[in-house]
Amino acid sequence: MEKFKAKLEVEIEIKNGKAILPAGTTDFAEGAFENCKELTSIEIPTFAKKITRRSFIGCTSLTSIIIPSSVTKIDDRAFVDCSSLTKIEIPSSVTEIGNWAFAGCSELTSIIIPDSVHIIGTGAFCKCTKLTNIVIPNSITRIWDQTFQACSGLLNIKIPDSIRIIDDLAFDGCTSLQQIIVPIGSIKKFKEMLDEKLHHLIVEK
Repeated sequence: MEKFKAKLEVEIEIKNGKAILPAGTTDFAEGAFENCKELTSIEIPTFAKKITRRSFIGCTSLTSIIIPSSVTKIDDRAFVDCSSLTKIEIPSSVTEIGNWAFAGCSELTSIIIPDSVHIIGTGAFCKCTKLTNIVIPNSITRIWDQTFQACSGLLNIKIPDSIRIIDDLAFDGCTSLQQIIVPIGSIKKFKEMLDEKLHHLIVEK
């Protein structure tokens, strides 16, 4: 059994890779588990309102995490370089995914973004090299700079009609991209927003 001094007021036990949080824990400080290499799984407290900034940055052995429906925000850089994380389920309570939240999660193959999410921040999925498909929900109006930059395994992305702005480097380095799927009748609109070199990938469905 390992012990890790998380940025809480108590010491956290890590048993067989799983963090054992003290009874009554509802939130933890910014960077609480930063660079905890032993951590493989954790269940976020059921009353937590957000996953704080840098909470799990550099947790390179983290493979699974359970986010409860009490969480409304995944803050900036929360999971940066969690390079063993393969999938994550975002509950429908979440309204915001912060800047660089999942950047460098190089083994992440699957993520479902619920319609409750209104903001996906800059670089949120940058360098998620094994993501192959992304569906952006109708609640999103802007795809920020570098959101999917260097997602070299990304094949398809579905963009809703709600999108009003796509920043220049949103899909920079998506070298495997085959289709950008947009609603029927909106191809002209998206050609005005997307880089000219991506125009041949736009498909109406």
